[in-house]
Amino acid sequence: MVEQNIMKLFEIEILNKTVLFKLEEYTENFLKGEFLYPFSFRVDYYEESGLADNIEYEMFRIISCLGTFLIRHQESIHELTDMFPAPVDDLSESKKQQLKDLLINEMIKPTVPQDFWKFFGKTFKDELADALYNTIARKPSGFTVKDRNFFKEVFFSNPGIQCIYGRNEKFDYSLFYDFLKQVGKFDITFKTTKPVWYGIPDEFVEICSLEEFLMEDSRIPLFVEKASPIVPELTDEIAVQLESRTVAFLCTGAITSLSLSQLKEGHFISKYHIETKNF
Repeated sequence: MVEQNIMKLFEIEILNKTVLFKLEEYTENFLKGEFLYPFSFRVDYYEESGLADNIEYEMFRIISCLGTFLIRHQESIHELTDMFPAPVDDLSESKKQQLKDLLINEMIKPTVPQDFWKFFGKTFKDELADALYNTIARKPSGFTVKDRNFFKEVFFSNPGIQCIYGRNEKFDYSLFYDFLKQVGKFDITFKTTKPVWYGIPDEFVEICSLEEFLMEDSRIPLFVEKASPIVPELTDEIAVQLESRTVAFLCTGAITSLSLSQLKEGHFISKYHIETKNF
């Protein structure tokens, strides 16, 4: 099956990091797209023998190999920018090729598993060298690192993010997306005392100690209830310390809801409230 200009956003977990990839074009032989987070890096991949019919398998196979390399060597890639004067475009063509050869022989080949090249071969190796070269040359098409707020903005403006690999399950982010739309902004960070994997992307949640949870800062304390007592437990002491503060409450079950509330005398008074039966 051939697809053109499909513009899908995929979330993939690589080395315990969230990676966003925008798929722009996919045919029987060609895959075109761009890493959006945590770095910016274009991919134009051609395979003469043809790509498999299973788009999710191909996406994971190609992007995980390249993403693993980029994640492992972010610091090394940026250190290279200090080794050469800018702009390196002033170099002769022979010097430019020497620089690309250096990138391949000194950085790419020694650090990438051999089976990586079974997938990509010389053409893709040259493309990787070109992208690293563009980084050194300070060109916008090179490798740049994005922050968490960039992820939030992409998430807020693109409701169709599809998780194709992560913690062995796929998440439905529709409830959280609708919540952000109701609140009207994406620059929100929750804090809680235990990992929250119930439909809220990691980039919106920070895990902290109970002491930090109670501190007043820009982050919103998040309480979670999932077929068990609330986490963290809403004791009288915590209720007093958070009195009149803005908090969030996520309740999961037959009906899942997410609320932005004020804590009043131990009760959650909702300002914004979203719920769904199909979370």
